[in-house]
Amino acid sequence: SAALALAPRRKKDDDRRLLTPPRLLGLACLALNAAATLGLFARAATHNYPGGQALSELHRLAAPDRLQPRSLHIDVAAAVSGVSRFGHAFPAWRYDKTENLASFEHFDYRLAPVEPRDEADARSRRHFHTLATVHAFAGFDLPFLLLRTAPALLVLRHSRLADVDPTDPP
Repeated sequence: SAALALAPRRKKDDDRRLLTPPRLLGLACLALNAAATLGLFARAATHNYPGGQALSELHRLAAPDRLQPRSLHIDVAAAVSGVSRFGHAFPAWRYDKTENLASFEHFDYRLAPVEPRDEADARSRRHFHTLATVHAFAGFDLPFLLLRTAPALLVLRHSRLADVDPTDPP
């Protein structure tokens, strides 16, 4: 219907009035559709990079540890969903993206998927506790196009750090 309103018609009257009411209505419908689509996709995009969000959340939660030499393992799921070198905010920390490790116990922190990747990952989680769960975009619920998210990544801290005050000197 909007296309019909915008389609050129060959009448003498149209040469004098380019913006007729049907054409204005068609343009308004197109503008409204574009704005709604942009708003919908922008909302979804804010939840599209859980890895970057998890790294930011870790830096916020571990801010007292920022000057301590700490190690962080970044799982593949986090690395491909927003973690980049630009997000490495603490110079004293070692950020590690090594894949297929047999053990994670020597790391102080981890960014890991909610579901353990393998048996080694599942075993190592006994030594960590969850600081935060980061959700990611999982679709829209119809008919009202409500944004749906699902847990995607965990921010984990090794249990040996639980009783350490990060403000104490090493």
